[in-house]
Amino acid sequence: MLEYYNQEDRVNFCKYCEPSLKIADAQASPIDQRAVWGSYLSLGEPRFKRETGVYYAQYPVQFANGSNLLYFTLTFDDTSPDSWILGYSISDLQDW
Repeated sequence: MLEYYNQEDRVNFCKYCEPSLKIADAQASPIDQRAVWGSYLSLGEPRFKRETGVYYAQYPVQFANGSNLLYFTLTFDDTSPDSWILGYSISDLQDW
């Protein structure tokens, strides 16, 4: 997803998202913040969590215009390779 962010590719950024998330992403995407954050530079090791049947993967991310890490969190319904992304967020706070 972050490679598509760097390319400002709105069509493919959320191509693995479940359908309603694709619609929401088309209206408000992290790509809109690219002028503020800059390009994505590096992705750290993920942390994983399971809670009430939902799985989370959280990655520390370094962007070009920031001195601090931001945290990119993905939410999945299961761990299969064809699982949809149910949600995502980018925050300056580590969620857990």
